[in-house]
Amino acid sequence: MTKIEILEMIINGENSGVEFKEEGISTTDLAEEIVAFSNFKGGAILIGVNDEGSILGVERNDLEEWVMNICRDIVKPAIIPYYEQTKMDEGQIVAVVKIDQGVSKPYYVERGGRKRYLIRVGSTKREATREELGRLFQEAGIVHYDSTPIFGSSIDDLDWLKLKEYFLNTRGVDIEQMKSRINQLLVNTELMVRREEKIFPTAAGILLFGKIPQKFLPQSGITAVKFKGKEMDYGMEDRKEVEGALPVQVEDAIAFVKRNTKVSSDIETEGVKRKDRPEYPVAVIREAVVNAVVHRNYSIVGSKVQLFIFEDRLEIRSPGKLPNAVNLDRIKAGCSSFRNPILVGFMQHYGYVEKIGLGIPLKIIKGMIDHNGKMPKFEETDEEFSVTLYN
Repeated sequence: MTKIEILEMIINGENSGVEFKEEGISTTDLAEEIVAFSNFKGGAILIGVNDEGSILGVERNDLEEWVMNICRDIVKPAIIPYYEQTKMDEGQIVAVVKIDQGVSKPYYVERGGRKRYLIRVGSTKREATREELGRLFQEAGIVHYDSTPIFGSSIDDLDWLKLKEYFLNTRGVDIEQMKSRINQLLVNTELMVRREEKIFPTAAGILLFGKIPQKFLPQSGITAVKFKGKEMDYGMEDRKEVEGALPVQVEDAIAFVKRNTKVSSDIETEGVKRKDRPEYPVAVIREAVVNAVVHRNYSIVGSKVQLFIFEDRLEIRSPGKLPNAVNLDRIKAGCSSFRNPILVGFMQHYGYVEKIGLGIPLKIIKGMIDHNGKMPKFEETDEEFSVTLYN
């Protein structure tokens, strides 16, 4: 890193991706800073710069070895950062420790006999809350929210007719003939789970077959809004809170889009036949909505999927960033990683999910380009993934 680059970082101050530390920082404190960056999006630690941005420099000859030992012996799981030193104009040495976003989250350090999971929040680090820690485990694929038990619910909260129809049509099993073994069947298919001699529906069971899923998972659902203009402040023409089990949500969301978008007519060859042309292809909408409800992060309480229709575009916003090491470029290429594998499997049985991982490149991107030549936009923030379709 050049002197100019370091000076620019110092001038801009500490932020979500930059931390200043003096040479005297303790081993554990530095380990915690590294863990916080690893559990976030990575970052850089400038050693030899104080909190006010004054360059103090470093003097110890074994600094690189010390940093590497921290990353291998104290940070768990171990990481290998990029380390370099730069000599500044006044002769001070600034060490730069660059940490990538971790691929083996969650990272932690042990202090006082317990594991401390740190995350980066703005220009500071803090210990992860229970909810934040759960998300880190989900990102790592260690824990899947859809397999967790929904305490307080029971088999009576599942829709028997939906279960009967599903098992008969997709698995050839008549559950009416095996009522004495139905609990074991639901456990085997991960729609229910045993905990301390009791049996509870899983999140997947409630989301797919619940009579009233929002009773237990109020974050489940889609807020659908049709705005008058190109921005939210133009007022609403239509609004619907889409609820129910996931298959119902998908169909109701598609119906909302159909009701609030235009259909034009094209005359096919020689003016003989008229062909209706929707503003957005139904197959594209279905794929985008299915992705949103199946892959969203259900541990984010209080946030629903949002479907917004504007004059010039349609946006679908899904709570939760992309899981694991998946990024925007990889999903466009067809790579995938499932946050909720049980939901994916069942929605595949229902016919909503076909070629695993290829929905975005083959259905959404190709579908819109074939339809009107306009490339969809995909964006990711800390807690949201969005797809924008242009008309």
